[in-house]
Amino acid sequence: MHYSVEMRQPSGRFGVENMYPYLMNVWKSAKKVNSVAVARPHLVGVVGEEITLFGGNSFVTRGANVYFKWRVGDVIFYGRDISTKFSKPGQYQVNLEIFDQKSGKLLSRDTSTVLIYNRDRKPIPFLITAVSPAEKVKAGKALSIWVRAVDFIGCIHVDFGDGSPLQERCIENDNALVLTHQYNHSGQFQIKIVDPKGLFPAPFVFYVERDATE
Repeated sequence: MHYSVEMRQPSGRFGVENMYPYLMNVWKSAKKVNSVAVARPHLVGVVGEEITLFGGNSFVTRGANVYFKWRVGDVIFYGRDISTKFSKPGQYQVNLEIFDQKSGKLLSRDTSTVLIYNRDRKPIPFLITAVSPAEKVKAGKALSIWVRAVDFIGCIHVDFGDGSPLQERCIENDNALVLTHQYNHSGQFQIKIVDPKGLFPAPFVFYVERDATE
């Protein structure tokens, strides 16, 4: 969604207002949640450059005892804000999770993307992905994954994490495809999207929960 909202500024003139705090308040009120992980914005960098992943846009109830966990490929970091470097160009997915310090319960999760270029800034292939619903799948309902390719022509393998056969789908540059899947039992599932040619340095990983209510 692209939009801007203008409000009167301290100068008395109208100017563009940052609506993020207002949207966050509406979201947490509507969902009745105490913690919301926000891994964005998406980031761009070059090989060897230090990249800071910022979890400060997340919302945590004042006084709550929580900890932040980042997953960058197969590497795990702890802390609200962390810095790291990438040794290879490509598209990296980063996952931010907020846990209750005492119980270890997962409170919220979010995903973002880091694009790392060589210093010559040559184009790199990347995928734009989205999962719906993003967190819980109701019994009898299908999960949808939307994938769009940019500077990429090839096939991807999708593992839905429930023991079902891998789905292989081919996609061409600037085209999109939609995959659907229905889980037959409740639980938490890890979805992986992998490029068998290895053009992407790490798989794309999503986490969903299938509702136990029939």
